[in-house]
Amino acid sequence: MTAKRTLRARGGFVLAAVSLAVLLSACGVPSSDGAEPLPEDISVIGPALTSPTPVESPTTLVEVAWVDTQDRLDLVVRPASAQTAQERLSSAIDALVAGPIDTELDAGLSTTISVDAELQAVLRGRRALIDIVDAGSSRPDPVLPVAQVAVTALSVPGVRTVVFVSDGERTPVPIPADEGGVERPLTLRDFQALLS
Repeated sequence: MTAKRTLRARGGFVLAAVSLAVLLSACGVPSSDGAEPLPEDISVIGPALTSPTPVESPTTLVEVAWVDTQDRLDLVVRPASAQTAQERLSSAIDALVAGPIDTELDAGLSTTISVDAELQAVLRGRRALIDIVDAGSSRPDPVLPVAQVAVTALSVPGVRTVVFVSDGERTPVPIPADEGGVERPLTLRDFQALLS
């Protein structure tokens, strides 16, 4: 009885193998030894395989703090080609120094940061160090330029505090609660009174 089952199993396997061979030979694939050129009357649709499509840098968003007509800060979203937190921080600060674009100006937003300002932003853990090379403020009020820079930096995901430095040393900056200046790490709470 076991010999009959073994024979049936082998017969089923042979039948399946023969059926598969017949199907494959009938599928229209020629049996040639190598690649053959396409006939001239056939056109290839789609991109050629030899010229890859360039990969664009993914766009992320950063927020920039602009001053509204009531001297309050409004965060505006801007696109940036940045992947890391450091790149996002640098992109946000660069956008701040570059100033508002036309649509932001049309909405009544402005800046207290001069286009001549030189700011360098470095991320150390969750703290942004803002090196003031040249503040270049365009307003006599010292609190708003500091607030714009700090709030812009603090809007970057992962940044928890901001410290202002000059020549590698902490420098006092005015905040709404202490216009005389503080050197301690600053948080969004320090600028809450200026946020819209």
